[in-house]
This record gives sequence, C-alpha cells and structure tokens, in this order.
Amino acid sequence: MDQYDPLLKPLKLKGFTLRNRILSTSHAPSYGQDGKPQTRYQLYHEEKAKGGCGVVMMFGSSSIHPTSVNDWGEVNNWDDSIIPQFRQMSDAIHRHGALCLSQISHRGRRGHSWYSGVPLWAPSDTREERHREWPHVMTNREIREVIDAWAAAAVRLQKGGYDGCDIPTYGGHLLENFLSPLTNKRTDESGGSLENRARLTCEVLRAVRDAVGPDFIIGIRHSGDHYVP
Repeated sequence: MDQYDPLLKPLKLKGFTLRNRILSTSHAPSYGQDGKPQTRYQLYHEEKAKGGCGVVMMFGSSSIHPTSVNDWGEVNNWDDSIIPQFRQMSDAIHRHGALCLSQISHRGRRGHSWYSGVPLWAPSDTREERHREWPHVMTNREIREVIDAWAAAAVRLQKGGYDGCDIPTYGGHLLENFLSPLTNKRTDESGGSLENRARLTCEVLRAVRDAVGPDFIIGIRHSGDHYVP
C-alpha cells in the first residue's frame, strides 16, 4: 500500500527522514504527575510509535513559565529537573522508529490565578470568558521574560533527546492573545498594527532557533481564525 498512499510514503524534514506522514498531534490526556511525564504518560505515547506513527507530538501543552497555569495534569517545562523524564520519553519513542516532538506554550489569560498563586499574563486587560478572570497586563520586561522562557524550554527538550517542538498560536494561548486585535489593545510596539501584534511570535521563533541551532525542528500551529474563549 505504501507505494500508492502518500500518507505512507517517507518524508524528509530538515535532517530527518520520517518513515511516513502520520502524525499524532499534541493533546492533553492529563497523565502528568507533579508537572512531569511519568510512566503512564510514556507508555501512552510509546504505543503510538509502536503502532506506526511517523511523528509523535505530545503535551497539550507543556508550560514554559510558572504564570502559565497548569491545572489539568499536564507538564511543566520550567526548569532542568524535567530533562531526565524527557530523555526517557524520547528514548521510548525513538526505540520504535518515530520522531519525538513536544508542544511548548504559555496559556496567557486562560486559567485560574487561584490555582497557580500568581496572576495570569496577557497583552491587555481583556477578560477571558471561560474562566472569567481579568489578567495582568504584561510589561516589556515580562514580555522579554517569556521570550527567554520559550527558548529555555526548547533547549530542555533538545537536551532530553527530542527532535523538535511545536509552538501554538491558537486556542486562546498567549501568542494568539498578542496576535488578535480582539485581545490585544496595546498602544506600544507590541500592539496596533499586524506587524506589532506579530512581534512577540516572531521574537519567540527567532529566540528558539538561536537557542537550539539549525537542526532542531520548529513548528508553529495557527488556526487561521481568532478563537477567543
């Protein structure tokens, strides 16, 4: 069948050759424990690689910063203590011939500050409709802080044996909060024009690439429409 079905044909991506074009995308099964992917999480994704996926992308999503509240059993990619678990996960995926990628994100104004104990961060004081909380308006210093946090999170994945990362700009997460004029009411260099609203996303991509070098896969996922939960 692989000679007829394009999904089953190999695909070259940077320095890698995917055995097929079947991708398990990032999602949140809530199997994390204490912010780390323990045995259950590993076995869950290993079965996908064992079953024939060309790429296993995981976590929905792993948080790059403590202000990105993680209240549903997912992964905190905030410090180097998580690297050994990343290595165990990537070894398990690679053992079955698949590539191993992770989503890395900041949820912006989505979530509950009472859970994390710190304010939610967002470009403007627009209220998030699902959780009904008013976020903290980020300063330029805090914007720089999350850029550096994204780069550091990607480096931890790389040290943990991952082949790449996925950066979401959808679903009400921080980068979409900046991109969308519905949620970004800033009047400085990070607001107003599309160029300004896209500034944070572009700077995150540049910082991540500079941090991990040319061979690490970097993907970006955008819905093409604004979703404002």
